[in-house]
Amino acid sequence: MAKQLSRMTIPQLRAEIARRQTGLPKLEKKRAQLLKAMGAIDRQIAALGGQVGQPAKPKGKPTKVTTPKAPSGKPLVQCIKDVLDRSKAGMRVKNIMVAVQKAGYKTTSKNFYHTVATTVRGDEFKKLGWGIYTLNTGNVAVKKAKKVRKAGAKKAAAPKASSKRKKYAQTAEQFVLGLVKGKGAISSDINKAWKAAGRTGRADNTLNKMLKGAKLKRQKIKGAKGSTYTAG
Repeated sequence: MAKQLSRMTIPQLRAEIARRQTGLPKLEKKRAQLLKAMGAIDRQIAALGGQVGQPAKPKGKPTKVTTPKAPSGKPLVQCIKDVLDRSKAGMRVKNIMVAVQKAGYKTTSKNFYHTVATTVRGDEFKKLGWGIYTLNTGNVAVKKAKKVRKAGAKKAAAPKASSKRKKYAQTAEQFVLGLVKGKGAISSDINKAWKAAGRTGRADNTLNKMLKGAKLKRQKIKGAKGSTYTAG
């Protein structure tokens, strides 16, 4: 390719350069996509306490790859959350780095500043200014957690429905027998008295039960709805 370019005239070289420059936007777009993907991977590595950054090229013979020791205690993301939760005005990356280490976070990272800087770019945090970060209270996961806690508190505060049945001085059958004693009573009057006594539902179920048990007698009223009930 170099020999071919050397044989070109100046106008031909200019045309070749112009042709190659047309592919520049595509390359820049592809590079931006790769950087975005690498940033997401860096944040995942940092959250797990790993080292973030470009590894140095080995010199001479390849050496055995060693896995960095995982930090003890809470994950870095949680440590940063704890630190920023106590600072409503936000903190700089350098101050966050110092604070999490004072809080007991241990790391083997050689560039811990870069690790923290990469971690605070996640959705859990919000950038207030140049190098200043705070907790992202508008995060979907945070809102969802608050909603769940609120719903749980309402559920706990709600009084439990009583499963106990209402008790009366007389049983349903005793109440009906008291109404039909003597000359008897018609069904509409029995239901009115049933409701006036504060009993739930209607007396129809009790009347049918007592008829089957031969505790009541029923006689239909001619020319009108309903029946007259007397003691059996």
